[in-house]
Amino acid sequence: METLCVFATEAEAGALKNYSPTGVSDPSGSRINVIVSGVGAVSTAWHLKNFLCSGSKPDLIINAGIAGSFRKSLPPGALVMPVSDTFADLGMEEPGGFRHLSTTPFLNADTFPFSEGRIICRNRFTDMLSEIFKPAAAVTVNTVTGTEESAERLRRLFNPDIETMEGAAVFYVCAMERIPCVSLRAVSNFAGLRTKGSWDTDKALRNLTTGLTQLFKILEEA
Repeated sequence: METLCVFATEAEAGALKNYSPTGVSDPSGSRINVIVSGVGAVSTAWHLKNFLCSGSKPDLIINAGIAGSFRKSLPPGALVMPVSDTFADLGMEEPGGFRHLSTTPFLNADTFPFSEGRIICRNRFTDMLSEIFKPAAAVTVNTVTGTEESAERLRRLFNPDIETMEGAAVFYVCAMERIPCVSLRAVSNFAGLRTKGSWDTDKALRNLTTGLTQLFKILEEA
């Protein structure tokens, strides 16, 4: 099996350090490739599509990294598996507030790969891993949430568990290319008021390393 791992940053890609390096086979004979896409949905979509256009089509794409949490039950260090995502700031401002594009004539909320405005990531891998990693609803943003007002707006509109800056882009490309995807995210902070010292990126990256190691062991045994 050929697997592609997509990380936004080198620090997040370091979570794979206890496993196989880029482009080599692991002990089970699978081939693992890694791309570091840069932060944000546009950069991620471009680098992922560029890899796929090179002629290599993996059997599975894994998107892994850190995330912000909207739930007190998901503190820094918590590990989740996003199974739905949306481009949360894709829309328009109106006198009554923000309106997501899926509620306008410009984007049909149920046009593939969207379902009720969200991209659903479900396949045989997520079904298998859902007993190990907690499934989560995600939103993808261009601006990290930094105020309680912004966090509350996202809760009201999307009822998310976590936020990232790349997840929906990976889900979108994978859906369009018909490639199974698994996402694994470790919480580094609570979404809301940004205060110095409130993030625990080190803990998130340690737990991401543990989660990825566990994920690959499960795939080996499947």
